[in-house]
Amino acid sequence: MASKPNLLLEVGCEEIPARFMPALIIDLKKKAEEKLLSNNLQFESISTYGTPRRLTLFVEGLPNKQPDKSEEIKGPPQNIAYDAGGKLTKAAEGFAKKFGVSVDSLFVKDNYFFAKVEQKGLPAEKVLASLLPDIISSLYMPISMKWGRQDFKFIRPIHWIVALFESKIIKFELAGIKSSNKTKGHRFVKKQITIDNADVKTYKSKLQKAGVIVDQDERWKKIEDQIKKIAPTALIQKDLLEEVTYLVEDPYPIVCSFDEKFLSLPDQVLITSMKKNQKYFPILDGNGKMTAKFVAITNGCKQKNIRDGNQRVISARLSDAKFFFDEDSKTQLSSRVPKLNNVQFFKGLGNLGQKTERIHKLSHFIGKEFKLSEKVLSLTSKIALLCKADLVTQMVFEFPDLQGYMGWQYAKKELGGDAVAIFEHYLPRFFGDDLPKTEAGIVVSLADKIDTLVGCFGIDKIPSGSADPYGLRRAVNGIIKILVSYKKDLLLDQVFEHAFKLYGSILQHGNFEKTYKNMLEFIAVRLRGILQEEGISHDVVSASFVNLENIVFVYDMAHVLQKLKKEPYFTGLVQTHDRVAKISSIAVRDEIMEHDLVDEEEKQLYDIYLKTNVAVGEALEAKKYEIAIFELSKLTNPVEKFFEKVLVMHQDERIKANRLALLKSINNLFLKAAEFGKVVV
Repeated sequence: MASKPNLLLEVGCEEIPARFMPALIIDLKKKAEEKLLSNNLQFESISTYGTPRRLTLFVEGLPNKQPDKSEEIKGPPQNIAYDAGGKLTKAAEGFAKKFGVSVDSLFVKDNYFFAKVEQKGLPAEKVLASLLPDIISSLYMPISMKWGRQDFKFIRPIHWIVALFESKIIKFELAGIKSSNKTKGHRFVKKQITIDNADVKTYKSKLQKAGVIVDQDERWKKIEDQIKKIAPTALIQKDLLEEVTYLVEDPYPIVCSFDEKFLSLPDQVLITSMKKNQKYFPILDGNGKMTAKFVAITNGCKQKNIRDGNQRVISARLSDAKFFFDEDSKTQLSSRVPKLNNVQFFKGLGNLGQKTERIHKLSHFIGKEFKLSEKVLSLTSKIALLCKADLVTQMVFEFPDLQGYMGWQYAKKELGGDAVAIFEHYLPRFFGDDLPKTEAGIVVSLADKIDTLVGCFGIDKIPSGSADPYGLRRAVNGIIKILVSYKKDLLLDQVFEHAFKLYGSILQHGNFEKTYKNMLEFIAVRLRGILQEEGISHDVVSASFVNLENIVFVYDMAHVLQKLKKEPYFTGLVQTHDRVAKISSIAVRDEIMEHDLVDEEEKQLYDIYLKTNVAVGEALEAKKYEIAIFELSKLTNPVEKFFEKVLVMHQDERIKANRLALLKSINNLFLKAAEFGKVVV
C-alpha cells in the first residue's frame, strides 16, 4: 500500500523575539489541526518546529483529496411544496435547482422536502493553497508589524515561504512573498537551499548542513550537553535555557571570565546581571559558590575575539551593578522607608508607605492569632516596616527581579541573619516555588498578600477569565500553600475584616460584606483546584467546603473524607445526614425542649446526640477528624430508628416543632465537620 503524502510549510522571517517562540509553535500546531480537520483533511501526525528565523509545520499522512460526501438538505414544508392541484410549486422547483438536483429526486421526511446532494471532494493541493495562508494569518501575535506597502501583519517581516505537498509546490502568495521550495540556512552561511520533497528528515539534514538545527528540542539538548561537558558545575536554569534555545540556530559554547573583584557582589546580583542582560550561564565551584567564570552560547560564532567581546560586555554590566550596590549600601535600609510615600502602590489604593504601615499592623494581628512570642512579634514588626524599602534602591530599580533579595542583603547590617524574612515575604513567587521558612517571613508574607487581595477586591479589581494583571491568583495560591503547609489556623472573616478596616478612608465607600463574599468565592475556586490536583474527588471537595473561613480545616477535612469514603459505615453516614438535612430544613427553631420529648425513640436519640455533640466537639478541637467522623457515624442507627418509629410531622405543632428542632441540631452537628450529603457513595 502506497504511503500517504506529507506536507511541509516553513515561514522564514526576521528574528522573532525568543519569549514568543514557545507559544507560536504551540499555536501553529493547534491552528493547523483545527483547519485541516474542518476542511475534511485527516492526517496521521503533526509536528511543529521553530528557530529565531523560521516557523515550520510538518504534517504526515494526508489524503490526496477530500473525501466525497453525501448530505441531506432540508427544504420547504410539504404543504408549501404542493399547490391545491397536487403539483409541485415554484418553491420546490427553486429548491431543487438551487442544489443542482432534479425535482424527481426530492423526497419527503418528517413533512419536509429534502434533497440528497453529492459533493465531490477537492484535491488536497487546491484546498491547501487557500488553507496554508489562512493558517499563517490566524496565528496569535502578541506583537505584530507591517512592512513595505503591505497591509498584512506578522510578528516579523516574512522573507520566504516553503510550501510542499510531497514534491509539489503549493502555490500561493502572502505579504508579497510567493511560496516555493527554496529556504535559507544560517544567517552567516547565506546559502539558499532547495527542498525537493516534504520529507522531514531530509529537510532537517539539509538545514543542519547549512548551520541550522531546526528542531527546538534538539537545540535544547545540544546546549545543555555542551554546557555540562565544558563546565559541569555551571548553573543551568530552565527558563534561561529555553530562552537561549530560541535565540540561536547553531549553538556553540564558550567559557569566559570576569574580574574576581566582582565576586564581592551578592551571588544573586551576579546571576541576575548575567542572565537578564547577556543570557550567560554562571559557573559555580564545587561548593555551589560563584566563580569568576561563565558560559556564553553563541549563534555558531567560533572566532577567538568572541570571548574577548563577551568579557568586555559583562565587565561593564558588573561595574554598573557594583556601583549600584556600593551606593545603596551607604544608606541604612530603614532610612529609605519614608521615600515609599512617594511611590504609588496601586491606582486607587494609595502609596507604598501606606501599604507598609498596613502590612505592619496586619502582621501584628496575624502574629497574635498565631500566638507568637513577644520576641518573634518584635522581629516581625521590624521586617514588616522594612519589607518594601528596597523598592527605592538603585539596584532594584535596575533589576526589579531582585526585590526582596536586595532588601535581605541591605538589612543584614541592622538585622543580621533574621533579615532573610524580607526576602521570604515575597514567597512563593510562582507555582512550585519555596515557601517562607521563618515565622516572621510567614506572617509578613501572609499580611502582604492579604492586604493586596483585600485592596483590589475592595475597588472591584477582580480577575476575569484567564487575565490576572495584579497577580491575585498567585497571591491566593500563596496564602493557601502557606496556611496548609504550616497548619496555621487563620479565620478569614476576621483577618479580612481587619485588613479592610486598615485601609481606612481609601476604602470608605467600599462594602466589606460584598468584598468578603467575592474574595471567598475566588479563594474557593483556587482551593478546589489545588485539592482536585491532589486527587480529591469533586463531590468530596464540595462536601468539605462547609467551613471555608478556615482553609486548613477544609483542606484537612477533604483529605480525611476522601480516605474514609471506603469505610463500611460511611454510606450510612452520608444517607443519614442527607435525610436529616432535607427534613430539618423546615424547622423554625433549633432549641430542643426536653419536656416535649414524648416517644422513647426520640428521647434515646436526644441522649445520643448530647453525648455525640461533646465527643465530636472534642475531636474537632484536637484536630482528630477521623475520630470526629466516626463519632458522627454512631448517629446513623438511632436516627434511622427514630424515623421508623416516630412521626416527625405530628399533629401537635409543639411536638412537631420540637422534633424538627432535634433534627436541625443533629444537622448542625454534622455540618461542623462536612456536608456529607454531597458525597457520592
